[in-house]
Amino acid sequence: MVAINEAGLDNVYRNAIANVKQVILDNQYSECGVRFREIYENDEDNPMPQSVAIEIEGHEQELRSWVGRRKANYLLDISIAVWYYHEELKPETRKHDIDDMLWKISAMFMQHATINGFVPGLASEVDDVGYEERTKGNRVLAGGYVKLVLHKLHSITNVD
Repeated sequence: MVAINEAGLDNVYRNAIANVKQVILDNQYSECGVRFREIYENDEDNPMPQSVAIEIEGHEQELRSWVGRRKANYLLDISIAVWYYHEELKPETRKHDIDDMLWKISAMFMQHATINGFVPGLASEVDDVGYEERTKGNRVLAGGYVKLVLHKLHSITNVD
């Protein structure tokens, strides 16, 4: 398992999304029992149910150390929401089916806590899971979210 580094960039957000997506691609059927129709790399205005969308919510950072006045080491806590879109809301929508899928998605991330090797050592955690109805365009979609926190060590060199 080798963490994805998008186009050789040192863009932590892009790489976090790429590695979360890879965990979903590699494990969706074996651990969730479904192949999602789409895996979006940002939240969509018109998502196709049964799909997921990965969205960066931000990060907190803590300076851990200075190395020789030219390098700073940080601990980043990157917040990511994985939105699950089950179906258009209708009288037959069964919340417990959605709750069941949200549990499977969260368990998948607990099982693969290094997020494809992106956060080795410190790993990640499932911070929150919940059912939510979201308006998208002229539709109301039933689904929910799994919120992750990825704990990532990050170094910056040539600090002024």
